[in-house]
Amino acid sequence: MKTIFFVRLATLLFVVWALPSPALTSEEILNPIADRLRCTSQDFSNQLGPVRDQQSRGTCWAYAVSDLITQALGIRPPEQISSYDVAIQAYLGETGKIRDLAAKFGPQTILSKNVAFDSTRGKWAREIQERSRLKAYGDLIGQNGEMGMAEAIYSYNFVNGVCFERQLRSTPDGSQLQGGNAVPDIEAALKRNQKLLESCSCNRATDNFLKDLAIIQNELLKKLTEDHCNPRTAQKSPLIPKQVRFDLQGGDPIREIDDAFAKNRSIALSVDAQKLFYSGASGEHAIVVVGRTWSETNSSCEYKIRNSWGTRCKGEVLGAKCLDDGTFIVNADKIRSMTIESVWIPPAF
Repeated sequence: MKTIFFVRLATLLFVVWALPSPALTSEEILNPIADRLRCTSQDFSNQLGPVRDQQSRGTCWAYAVSDLITQALGIRPPEQISSYDVAIQAYLGETGKIRDLAAKFGPQTILSKNVAFDSTRGKWAREIQERSRLKAYGDLIGQNGEMGMAEAIYSYNFVNGVCFERQLRSTPDGSQLQGGNAVPDIEAALKRNQKLLESCSCNRATDNFLKDLAIIQNELLKKLTEDHCNPRTAQKSPLIPKQVRFDLQGGDPIREIDDAFAKNRSIALSVDAQKLFYSGASGEHAIVVVGRTWSETNSSCEYKIRNSWGTRCKGEVLGAKCLDDGTFIVNADKIRSMTIESVWIPPAF
């Protein structure tokens, strides 16, 4: 009996060995194992407070930046940095100081496609200030666009302390502010100025008008923050962002997420809106990666994304699993296919 058993076993093993099968490379064998080991479960959602709603504003970048700053400064919910204050300070930013700080801490950094930077000579193009200001201005009045997230973080270093969401709310509902309709009033003023700007035709008159308009807008915005962001809370250390433009520099956004998560940091991504939304939106959109976990069902690492559309998600986000709190889940392939840029704030130490 034993002899028959071993003969049959040997025959079976020979048949299995002889069957044709696709050869697996060492990379194919090891990659899934490496992915599983790398995908440690992390979730920073409880460090950022509830998801906010940008509504018609183009300031998705300011919501993402305020989330990064909130976490980097160790501020805990229910406190959040006001994204509206981030947008205003980017508009009022002292460009020379931003340039000097970037040159000191990241001379090879490529800041946003909205800014021209000659890395070979270490000089910034003259239009940096005007283009950055106009971009932030357009976002404040509800136009679409992508102000550079890294620039906004650099800019916030030169504000005399931070402003919280409870002081200057990032919603169009000005009734939530002490003093009434401050946010709607400032947006209405900016829109009126935009219409006046479009009516100017003579070059000299336009130049003079732009100078006067800049003064008026600056005064309005400064008054808004002075009235509502008072007192500001001092920040302990400068915020030095790490930025990668994958469309210009190459690289893998998943590796950047890994690096940020290894330092217990969320990471903001600027993504191709057409690859993220059903609506046919164009341009870029800023989101924040706040978590990841391994899916046994799909045998892949899945990433938790924080948006700035309130709790809206179902029927709007392509290829995502929507959660009830305004976040959604996507896989690594989705992130790689849509990501243009990443920005995060490494710890100062």
